[in-house]
Amino acid sequence: MLESKGSFASSDDEAFEKFKKCKKVDPYPDIRPSLLNSADIHRYIRKTGMVYPYDRGNLKSASYAAKIAGECKYWDEKEEKFKTISLEKDRDKLILKPNSIAFVGIEPTFRLPDYIAIRFNLKITHVYRGLLLGTGPLVDPGFE
Repeated sequence: MLESKGSFASSDDEAFEKFKKCKKVDPYPDIRPSLLNSADIHRYIRKTGMVYPYDRGNLKSASYAAKIAGECKYWDEKEEKFKTISLEKDRDKLILKPNSIAFVGIEPTFRLPDYIAIRFNLKITHVYRGLLLGTGPLVDPGFE
């Protein structure tokens, strides 16, 4: 069962204030260093503001699903240059042509305390569609 003590940040400024308070000191020292389960991810996000905005519906058993949004850049072969578009969450789509390259932004903002690292990757369904991720997949503690 997910813990419901305290409130989640209602603004980016509030999330940042929570983050500053918990950046160096782990509020849950009894949670052993490991891959966190959904209940622990939920607790840390609530207490530290490390994900804003937070949508509980994106919480999985041991991960958090972030959607692409914001500024995206892709190579336009016809004009032989990078183009920039802005994607709104859940509204716009980015259609990639075969063998294309795109740089995408994500929503939400992540602010990692000094004691938490995260991994990121594509959903396996996207990998089966032929997408490749050309970075990471580790994000170091302290990343903002």
